[in-house]
Amino acid sequence: MGVDRTLTAVVTRFIKPGCEADFERAMREFLDVAWTFPGNLGMHMLRPAENQHLSGEYTIIARFDSLASRRVFTSSDVFKDWMARMDAQSTGPAVVRELQNLSGRAALAGEIVNPPRWKMAVTVWLGVTALSQSFAWLLAPFMTAWPRYLQLLPVTALTLIMLKWFVLPVLIQTLKGWYSPRRKR
Repeated sequence: MGVDRTLTAVVTRFIKPGCEADFERAMREFLDVAWTFPGNLGMHMLRPAENQHLSGEYTIIARFDSLASRRVFTSSDVFKDWMARMDAQSTGPAVVRELQNLSGRAALAGEIVNPPRWKMAVTVWLGVTALSQSFAWLLAPFMTAWPRYLQLLPVTALTLIMLKWFVLPVLIQTLKGWYSPRRKR
């Protein structure tokens, strides 16, 4: 597996009172079109929290396979028309944050942060250590006759697959308080 070059765009908008239904309808229409762009890995709209329903704050999370794919998307006429339509329903300009690689995974885990690289490295190390040791132990009885260098192939492949799509999102969610601890007042 190569370097993770994914990009997560986190867009926050405050919608004018009374425009929420129109905004949500327009977003559903736009999400249907956005899927057609190459490199789009998915988009999600988060409504205001139950206790903040009067704030009108909506968050849109969009994932792309690369920064280049995001740039193609944001330079399209479809995107520009949509932005103008959304701007008319918003109380101000959209706040856009672009997070690359593992920082984007942290955003998807529910806490929009940009953790220090060393903290992400520790998170990945924890996942790799636990998974590689587990897979080595589980697969050992089936690979006793294999040379050591060949035994590493299925262990590392399974470790990377499980880490990227299953374990890392759970670790990030579990450790999100550590990424951006609340400041003491």
